[in-house]
Amino acid sequence: MRVALRRGPEWSNMPTTTIPKVLFISGSLGLGHAIRDLAIADELHRVVPGLGLTWLAAGAARTAIEDAGGTLHSRADEFAGLDEAAEAAASGHSLRLDHYGARAEDAWNQHHTFFREIMATEPWDMVIGDETYEIWFPLHDEPPLSCPFVMIYDFVGLWRIGWRERLSRDRTSFSYRQVTDHRLLKRTKSRVLFVGEPEDISTERFGPALPRMRRYAARHYAIVGNVFRFDSRLYRDPRAAKQRLGYGEEPLVIVTVGGTSVGKALMELAGAAYPLVVQECPNLRMILVCGPRLAPEGLEIPESVTTMRYVPRLYEHLAAADLVITQGGGTTTAELTALRRPFLYFPLEGHDEQRDQVAARQRRLGAGVELEFGSTGPRELARAVLDHLSEDVTYPDIDCDGARKAAAVIAELLAEAR
Repeated sequence: MRVALRRGPEWSNMPTTTIPKVLFISGSLGLGHAIRDLAIADELHRVVPGLGLTWLAAGAARTAIEDAGGTLHSRADEFAGLDEAAEAAASGHSLRLDHYGARAEDAWNQHHTFFREIMATEPWDMVIGDETYEIWFPLHDEPPLSCPFVMIYDFVGLWRIGWRERLSRDRTSFSYRQVTDHRLLKRTKSRVLFVGEPEDISTERFGPALPRMRRYAARHYAIVGNVFRFDSRLYRDPRAAKQRLGYGEEPLVIVTVGGTSVGKALMELAGAAYPLVVQECPNLRMILVCGPRLAPEGLEIPESVTTMRYVPRLYEHLAAADLVITQGGGTTTAELTALRRPFLYFPLEGHDEQRDQVAARQRRLGAGVELEFGSTGPRELARAVLDHLSEDVTYPDIDCDGARKAAAVIAELLAEAR
């Protein structure tokens, strides 16, 4: 169901003892989920003054939350990270989900056990989990929690069922769990939020004899739109964005690969293309944003290429870019679409969400240029950079009000629960 905004509960008029205590678990990989979680938390603090919000996060997500001043749980150091499993499963520009799942299984089991300990020893008014499948799916079979759970998805269903034997079983199990969410929602005071628009969800079925994905989501989930920490309308002038950040007038190319070290191969490909680009555009500047887990000193790139580590307000730099090169991550590609910046994106090989669902959204919107890493060498990338540098793009408007809509749903559920 689409979410309509309305006036929320008057939390500011309630006694201090009624201010709710919320546990926010920023799960999954990299930085994209944490960035949108922080946007939702910002809005939630606005509509629920004095909210007691505590975070569980690890890896790159923890870096982002700490930088934003979020309060981590006192036992947050015991929360196992998933970035390491993804990095161990990756090979070049490939991240196969079956390899990742095999390496992440221990961390998933630890998450589930740790979550149950936290819930048994502390009183909570609500739990919010962003793609915390290892916690959400077991709730289908376990006794209900004493408080509501809000689950956040950014994709529905797995599309390539039957590709490999083990992966087929995993996908079938995933689809079955997701398609039975309505049973869990019916017997508990919980909600599922979908980050994105209805058109981002496939019209195919979850599997043989199972419901159609978009129809199911529209009926049982709150579809909130895209979630950003910025108003994209304020950042659509790249010249003004450059001036705010102190960049010069020279063409600016930014390469960003998210919060894990999986993007090293793409970084080095961009670095190899740089000398070919400057043959035709001598004053071009290239910046590689490595993120918190990829060490710039380990990259084989020309000395004239600038590197940065973690950049807290990366969207400001993306807004200033004349071209962006990135992976196929859902958050970054959506941000670039909203900012209306030209970009080249390389979905990770073996990563079905990026290759199928994110890429399908971008094709539908006509936003960005999709490239295959395996068939793109330095010369091909240099040509693509020169062809699309400072390109005048006309992407359609997308729903960017997801943070406010998500916070409205959460605040209403909190009020009902109390």
